Amino acid sequence: MTMLTARRVPIYISLCLIICMIGMALCIILIQSSQKSSTLWAERAADLYARSLDMQQEQESRTLLLAQSRLAMLNALEYTPYNTAHWIRLSVIDGQTKVAGETQATSMHDSSIHIIKRLNSDFKIGSGEYILPSVPPRSTEGPD
Repeated sequence: MTMLTARRVPIYISLCLIICMIGMALCIILIQSSQKSSTLWAERAADLYARSLDMQQEQESRTLLLAQSRLAMLNALEYTPYNTAHWIRLSVIDGQTKVAGETQATSMHDSSIHIIKRLNSDFKIGSGEYILPSVPPRSTEGPD
């Protein structure tokens, strides 16, 4: 009887190690995918924000782009809510929305500044700071 259990112990240890390795791999995949998703949403928000600054567009079109940019930034914050840079971008987008004439962004802008200061106490934001994408926005023109 002891010989059978002696043979089973290495198998059980091997199975436990394999299960632990699979669990760690799944955990890493899930963590990286949320960070990647957050980065993609933030890039989309930056692209939309940059397009909203184009003064050749009509006011309604720029306001719509700002709203889409804000929504994309909120989606990025769902994945990484403690990312100070995302909160900074959201506050700049809200500030621009306030300038564009929407009044409901005022309270969100003020609350996001308080959140940013809690996350990063030595942070200072200038009113003229803009968020620009790291790469130029993709062309959205349709076929000729």
